[in-house]
Amino acid sequence: MPNIYVAGYTAGSGATAVAASMAAIAQAAKKHAGYCKPVSLTAKAGSPDADAVFCKQALGLAEAAGAIAPVHATAEAVALGLGTHADAVRRAVQAAAQGKDVTVIEGLPASGPTAAASAEMANLADARVVVVVRYAHGMDAAAVAEIKERFGPRLAGVVVNAVPEHAAREAAQTFAPALREAGVTVLGLIPEDRLLLGFTVAELAARLGAEVVSNEDRAGEIVERLLVGANVVDSSEYYYQRAVNKALITRADRPDLVWNALDANTRCVVLTGGKRPIPYVLEKAAENEVPVMVAPKGTMDTVAGLEGLAGAATFHHPKKLERFVALLRTHSSARDLVV
Repeated sequence: MPNIYVAGYTAGSGATAVAASMAAIAQAAKKHAGYCKPVSLTAKAGSPDADAVFCKQALGLAEAAGAIAPVHATAEAVALGLGTHADAVRRAVQAAAQGKDVTVIEGLPASGPTAAASAEMANLADARVVVVVRYAHGMDAAAVAEIKERFGPRLAGVVVNAVPEHAAREAAQTFAPALREAGVTVLGLIPEDRLLLGFTVAELAARLGAEVVSNEDRAGEIVERLLVGANVVDSSEYYYQRAVNKALITRADRPDLVWNALDANTRCVVLTGGKRPIPYVLEKAAENEVPVMVAPKGTMDTVAGLEGLAGAATFHHPKKLERFVALLRTHSSARDLVV
């Protein structure tokens, strides 16, 4: 029963995406795969960890979310190691691995205040270690390579995640070779993907305090881009076709701008100014199954309210898991650890 320990180099590196996708790949290979996240740094005591809730549903796990992520702690509380949480971590891993061919453990960040506890958790789980590094321009490969000393022979390698297209050459020709020269295996370079940075129509409405007035059943669709409706020299029909899976933000009193967008791969329409759309706009939106929401503020304030939304996107969507599985299969040999 091999155990695979997946840790982000830092928080937000993509450990959940890699861990869930590796478990899904194992399941697709007809293996009984388990998943657990023994220590949650984000959930409050008494509340389930969001990653555990999503993975339970997406992977069809029998365990309750509270058993998948049983320990709630702060980074400061485990700065010197797992301490009194060690026994609970060991039990969580053993329970997740019971009757499984392979178990994927989502661990603590491998650097910063949780570094010692992360290494301790990997040892307790007796696991091979995969560290996920979110790529950034000018990253210090030598600093990342210190994980080799932290995890020792358990370290299977590093998955470099979310590499922007414009940085692909730098990552492949400078960063990855520097890691290899330092003795760290590079298990793959995962390209940045617009869908993984997206957010749902429901999340957009919640952020704006907007009311969805049509096609509420489509609120789970993922928005990948934002487009502000405006008068343009080109026909608006061609203007809107430049972006796919988008949310159009425009004034409610400009149905002419909305009309063509409804035919142009639009995920939702955000009408600003607090005014409801005219009936024929709602009728066409219903026909094309495009949600329409009414935001209370003007266009500029509405756009300003979306600042940082993409950076706050979560992985908790079945389509995101499906996409990341495909990326991991294509761009990383980490998949071979579970099949």
